Amino acid sequence: MKTGSHRKSIQAVADGTVDVAAIDAVSWELAKRHEPAAATLRVIKTTNPTPGLPYISARRSARDVDQIHLAVIDAMASLEESIREDLLLMGFAATQDTDYQIIKNRYEIITAAPTITI
Repeated sequence: MKTGSHRKSIQAVADGTVDVAAIDAVSWELAKRHEPAAATLRVIKTTNPTPGLPYISARRSARDVDQIHLAVIDAMASLEESIREDLLLMGFAATQDTDYQIIKNRYEIITAAPTITI
């Protein structure tokens, strides 16, 4: 069943419409804080942590990328601590392509697995 959002998936499990749902760690943490249905559920399995989604911009010089990076950090720092906590804004790290290799490796394992036809 496709619910259209992690929150709706959490609600669907809670009300018995579906048996399980796959929820990313950030969405689950937000749900525990803000979605009452989450309190009725339990985690049955987790994956190893992976990098979050990257922020992507047009090709820029290294100097421009550094300025954008600093601007995002400044914007986050300008928020009240309670707002940063509510939004789970814990930091902003520069990444490299190699940081996402784990996702590619997992994808390759999944797509290489034999399919079972019933």
